[in-house]
Amino acid sequence: MGMGSVPCHAWTIGLDGLKAICPHEVEACETILEALGHSWDSFALAVEKEESLDEDEQVENAWEKLQAAFSRATKVGKSRLELGIGYYSSDDGDRYDDLEQGCYFTVGNVTQFTPAGKKFQAHLTERSWTVFG
Repeated sequence: MGMGSVPCHAWTIGLDGLKAICPHEVEACETILEALGHSWDSFALAVEKEESLDEDEQVENAWEKLQAAFSRATKVGKSRLELGIGYYSSDDGDRYDDLEQGCYFTVGNVTQFTPAGKKFQAHLTERSWTVFG
């Protein structure tokens, strides 16, 4: 049986940073998760596995409100940041990984091309890889 690896990279934001930007919406999510006996970890794991939690609609609505609030709060000009969620399992990772076990929040729309990058954008491809050694 062969081995494989999946390269992953993301801009992330910690829960404290998220609370600083969207305190009311984070609190609403946490209140619902706690009332249902869940945590950010269990919610992130369900999202990662494309499963649903009990009373999923309540959690999903609160999560969507948090994502929308984050998008509005981070709007600068015509660009906005996008909030996502994931779950990292150290059992599936590598000792060099830069995430801790559990929930993490991703932020999209962070990077953009420099003027030189824009000029030659049609010829450029972003790639990621892992190296075993």
